Amino acid sequence: MGILLTVHISYHQKKFRDVFVDSVTKNPILSYNEVKLEFPVILIDLRFLRSLPKKRWDPNEDNIKIAVHIRDGDKLPQEYLQRYEIVYYEQPLNKSYLLFQDEVTRIIPNISLESYGNLSIPQDVEQFAKFWERSEIRRCIGLEIERSQMKPYLPVKKTLQNMILLQEYLISLNVYPFLFGGTLLGWFRECGIIPHTKDIDFAAFIEEYKPEVLEELQKNKKLFLWRVLGKPSDFFEFTLKPLDRGEPLMDLFWLFSSKNESWTGGLKGDDGTKYKYTYPRIRKICACDFLGHLFWVPCDLVAFLSMEYGPKWYLDYPTSEFIWYKSHYNIKMNGKLNSKELKELQKYYK
Repeated sequence: MGILLTVHISYHQKKFRDVFVDSVTKNPILSYNEVKLEFPVILIDLRFLRSLPKKRWDPNEDNIKIAVHIRDGDKLPQEYLQRYEIVYYEQPLNKSYLLFQDEVTRIIPNISLESYGNLSIPQDVEQFAKFWERSEIRRCIGLEIERSQMKPYLPVKKTLQNMILLQEYLISLNVYPFLFGGTLLGWFRECGIIPHTKDIDFAAFIEEYKPEVLEELQKNKKLFLWRVLGKPSDFFEFTLKPLDRGEPLMDLFWLFSSKNESWTGGLKGDDGTKYKYTYPRIRKICACDFLGHLFWVPCDLVAFLSMEYGPKWYLDYPTSEFIWYKSHYNIKMNGKLNSKELKELQKYYK
C-alpha cells in the first residue's frame, strides 16, 4: 500500500501547527512546531522533497529551502530567516513561467502544486527536479541585423504556438527538448526567429528516447509526424508539422554524446550520404525567455554556436545561401546507406 500524505491542523497555545503525517503509521513526517505560516510558501528543497514519503524531518536540524513570493519579502519574521534558506520568486506579467532569485536567476514552467494551508509542494516532484536542474537563465544579446527583407517567412504567432505545443507534448513523454540549430542562433543573436529561416530546430538527448515516444507521436492528435530519419542506435531525426500540414516544419534531432563531444546526424535523402555534426560535450542545459515563453538552451552558447557557425556566428547569412550539408563548420561525412538501408531509414507519413 502506498503512503499518503495528509495534513492535520491543530490549535495549540493560540497558534496553528501544521503536521504532515504518514497515513499508515500516523507518525509525523514534517512539523513546523510553533512556526505559523502567515503567507504562502513553496517547498523547493529537492533533498527534502524526495525524502518526504520515507523520512521524518526535524525543522530545527535542517536548513530547508523554501520559495517566498517577492511581495512578501519584507514581511518575513526573523525566525524564518534563521531557520530556512529563502528564495524569492514571482510570476512575471504575461509570461508562462515562474522566476526565482536563487544564487543565480532561475525560471521554470508553471507547475501544479498541492497546498496544505499556506504551504505548497510540487505535485510531481521528479518533474519539478527536471525543471529545476535546467532552470538557470540565459539571455539573448539582441543584435540589430540589417536585412533587405525583414518580413518573416514563418508566421510568428502560429510558429510559437506550435513550438509550445511540441515542447509540452514531449515533456508529457519525459523528453525535455531544447532549441537547436538556426532556431537557437536566432534566439541568442536577435531574440527571435530569423526572418528568412524556413523551419524550427529542437534537439533532445537520446537517453530520453524510448520506443513509446515514437508510438505516441505517430498517433497523437496535436501534431503531425511527417518524417523519421535514421534509428536510435545511429543518427535519428523526427520532423513534425501542424495538423493542417502547413508551417512551421519542426525538426527534432536526437543528440548522442561521447566523453568529449556531442553529435547529431543528417541524411541526404537522394543518395544516402550520412553526415555528422559535432559539438562541445553538452553537460548542462539552461532556460531562456523566447518571445515570452520558456524554452531550454545549451548553457555554453557561444562555444556551441561557434563550433556550428564559425567565429563570426553573429553575422547573418541568407537561408538561400546556406546549404545544410555543406555550410556548417562542424559537419563531416559519416558513411553512406545502400538502397535497402535508405528505404528502411527514411520514412514519410501521410
